[in-house]
Amino acid sequence: MKTISYDQPPFYHFSQGSIRLASFVAERLKNISDLELLDAFAGCGVVGIETSLAHGLVKKISFVEKQADFFPSLVQNTKTLSMSVELILGSAWQAPVQNKVIIANPPFYGVSHGREPKNLLKRQCHFIDQQDWTLFVKKAREARLCFCLGRLNSDLLGDDFYLEQAIDNKTGIFSLK
Repeated sequence: MKTISYDQPPFYHFSQGSIRLASFVAERLKNISDLELLDAFAGCGVVGIETSLAHGLVKKISFVEKQADFFPSLVQNTKTLSMSVELILGSAWQAPVQNKVIIANPPFYGVSHGREPKNLLKRQCHFIDQQDWTLFVKKAREARLCFCLGRLNSDLLGDDFYLEQAIDNKTGIFSLK
């Protein structure tokens, strides 16, 4: 269950999958202190905030979001965090990842693989260019660990990710192999 009320842009609503991912990661990493997190594809910051609050020993968290429209919500939602916070406007693959655990709720679909919404802002939330995804996966291999939310039948996850836990018949939590 979410711990705070989140500010969100009008075109976006986070899913319960974000909360499930945060709980899973916090439990998996419960014995690690001085944890550094990177919330890739951060949106309004739900995954990173919920993970850090559930874990309790997060030293630093970086939020990386490509869409500037999320930044007012991200700034508002991270104001009360007690650990070091870094906000990065840019692509997830451009962020420094050494010694960090990546948590991500990336767009679920590759461009041209699904019914794209007419609203450009929604489209950017749900679809990712294959080159951006490939660069993110390559960068994620430099991190300490990487967990992400994804569709069970996603062609994006391919052979690079291992299913850790199915959330329902469509969505699961994955880790980088």
